[in-house]
This record gives sequence, C-alpha cells and structure tokens, in this order.
Amino acid sequence: MKRVFENGDSEYSIHEVYYNDNDKVEAWTENPIAPAAENIKELQQTLERMALAAKKPILDYANGKEIKPQRIKLMRRKTKSRSKIKESV
Repeated sequence: MKRVFENGDSEYSIHEVYYNDNDKVEAWTENPIAPAAENIKELQQTLERMALAAKKPILDYANGKEIKPQRIKLMRRKTKSRSKIKESV
C-alpha cells in the first residue's frame, strides 16, 4: 500500500488486505505487517509471500483503490561516442 501523510511524505508498506466475495477490497490492517515466525523455515516462507505481495498492484491506503505506479524517467548522461573515446587514447 502507498500511504501519503499530511506533510506530503509518503511510504510504501505491506498490509494484510481482505477481499469480499466479488474480489473487491473490503478492509486492510491499520499498521504494516512485519515478518515474524516461530522458526526459520516459517520466516523464509513469510518473506517469500511478502516478496510476492510486493509484485501485486499497489493500493492507496486512504481508500483501498488500486493506483498506478509512477514511471521514473532516467536521465542519460551525455558521453563521447566510442570512436571519439578511441581517438583520444
């Protein structure tokens, strides 16, 4: 889920989400969940499930609706072409 705070800061976290019979979001935990288990194997399974959850659609903490992730534009640094690099060596 993505949660936006009053000051404009935001955070992403994993919550338990409950769906109704029509696969619509019905409720979610107020606080994010943390990995915990009685043994290492259960902890590994929990972490695997959390990794899968991170690949699912992002929900808005305020209303439970799916939000589209923003694309991040990567700026490419201008560099000399390979031929010019070879010439300068």
